[in-house]
Amino acid sequence: MTGPNQEKVQKGGGKKVERWEKVTQMRQTTRRVLTSGTLGILLTVFGFVAACAARGTCLARVFYWQGYLLAHWLPAPNIGTADRPLYEATPIHVMAFFMGIPVGVVVYSVLAFAILARFSGRRKGQ
Repeated sequence: MTGPNQEKVQKGGGKKVERWEKVTQMRQTTRRVLTSGTLGILLTVFGFVAACAARGTCLARVFYWQGYLLAHWLPAPNIGTADRPLYEATPIHVMAFFMGIPVGVVVYSVLAFAILARFSGRRKGQ
């Protein structure tokens, strides 16, 4: 026997299940955001420290690519001759170099979030 009260209980139970699924999904998304942010910070700090340890070699540019790329985009004054140019960094170049830290955190965090989202979707069979 199904009366109007039992239908309400079933509908209400379904809403609770939907709410619980949303809460679970929000928790997973929050965990994914925090994990990707942490990975972004760690990868950027590792790259910066490794670049400082490599001291101006090609390997340093690989580890801390974002800082070197930002500094490279700025024009530098030529303090040499026309035949033998010599370029010197300015304070703006130093600032651009250090602006690579937040750029790296954002880039690595977005990449980590995308990878985590991709693999969590595969695991669930989506």
